[in-house]
Amino acid sequence: MTRRFSVLAGALLVPALLLAQGEAKIEWKPKVGQELKYKAAMTASGDFGGGQMEIGVTFMMSTKTAKVENGKVTVESSQSDMKVAFNGMEMDPLQGQVIKGTTVHNLDGTIVSSQSDMGAAAGRFEEVTSFNYPGKTVRVGESWTRVVKPDPARGTVNAKCTYTFKGFEAIDGINCWKVEYAFEETEGTTPMKATGTVWMNPDDGEMVKATMVGTNVVIQAEMPPVNANMTVTRAK
Repeated sequence: MTRRFSVLAGALLVPALLLAQGEAKIEWKPKVGQELKYKAAMTASGDFGGGQMEIGVTFMMSTKTAKVENGKVTVESSQSDMKVAFNGMEMDPLQGQVIKGTTVHNLDGTIVSSQSDMGAAAGRFEEVTSFNYPGKTVRVGESWTRVVKPDPARGTVNAKCTYTFKGFEAIDGINCWKVEYAFEETEGTTPMKATGTVWMNPDDGEMVKATMVGTNVVIQAEMPPVNANMTVTRAK
């Protein structure tokens, strides 16, 4: 009888486990002092002043959670080892320099403020590449939306981004949350639009990998809009 009951209990447990795999509480659990490194690669096409051109950019990016206090998360970042390739040539625009920045987020991932050694406002690009944590349990196929308001200090405009939980997928041995998103600015003559996928580590909500395809992407305020493809992967 005991053996039969164990078999029955095991059979009932299978659908329960399957149901659990169909939902997740997507939230950020930042850890002070945690450092992460990523490799980024982008191809961009646009008019850079001499007609249409396609360029390739690669760089290393590191982040460190400096402070978590009163629902705000301060993240220090740096970019280095940048290479820019175009017309068969490769350049090192930073010449060994490291670009440093600091961004303050709410716990849902939304950006409160940011500053960088680059100086020029990059708020629109930050918004198209930032993640929003719903902070609740969502089922596979369920969506949520983040609304972006204009912020003159950061150069942002009205926009919205819709996220959809697609389930779990293993990336480098981590059974990640897989979330697809669609971003769209809702004002301007050349509004930025992008779609992408983000894979997050369920242990802490930190990014493991991300991809993005965008049109009219504004990387910095003084740069022309470009069509861009970008992939970011966690460095081992």
